[in-house]
Amino acid sequence: MATTARDIAAHYRRVVTDEQIRPGERLPTLRATCEQFGVANTTALRAYKMLEAEGLVSAEPRQGYVVLARPSVVTTGAQRVKRIQRGGPNYSHAETSRDHVAALRSCADPDICRELGVEPHSEILFRRRTFVQHGRPSTVAINVIAPRMWAAVPELLESARITGQTGGETWLDWYRQRTGRELTQGPEMAAARIASTDELIALEVDAPDGAAVPVLVLRSVWHDDEGPVMVWEDTLRPGVWHVTEGP
Repeated sequence: MATTARDIAAHYRRVVTDEQIRPGERLPTLRATCEQFGVANTTALRAYKMLEAEGLVSAEPRQGYVVLARPSVVTTGAQRVKRIQRGGPNYSHAETSRDHVAALRSCADPDICRELGVEPHSEILFRRRTFVQHGRPSTVAINVIAPRMWAAVPELLESARITGQTGGETWLDWYRQRTGRELTQGPEMAAARIASTDELIALEVDAPDGAAVPVLVLRSVWHDDEGPVMVWEDTLRPGVWHVTEGP
């Protein structure tokens, strides 16, 4: 099957997402892309125009197509895991994390109990951190983790950034390696709700007392062969965008 402009655009979209080409750096020349994929110049140009329309690159005089920084676009936890497993970095351009918290809690949230398949008030592990991009909080990320996962990966119990998440390996891979159980991520579901006071503080949203501030929340449930093991939730700061991965 012949390579299409959509195929080429999808390739470079992943390359940019994984930061193999970072903001400020150039895509390969059109000639190089034509040679790599065996396509005509018009096909390569259409692919680059697609990326330009998406705000990923900009055509610059005498420079070609340059990758743009996107400070208002955030990476969700599910996307972050995929990027690391493809060999990309844990953090996006100009991104870091802070306020790492891990705590064992009694789970009273009926939705979480249902999603994890646990009885109300069962002990679960709660992990929380705030991602910061270009000096501004962008996402509050939460993992609610079933006992058999944190029993296999006790590093999760520490209120600190988990190191070693490079080169295609994450703590999810540690769980697979130590238990022999494969993990599967369910669909990433999105919903809007009113932010809590703690979320507004973490995201540094200046709102009047009692004001209802809507936020976008993305949630996915992870399973192993025995059932659900984790709920992963990202709460996005008002004004930022979530972009789903292309094909």
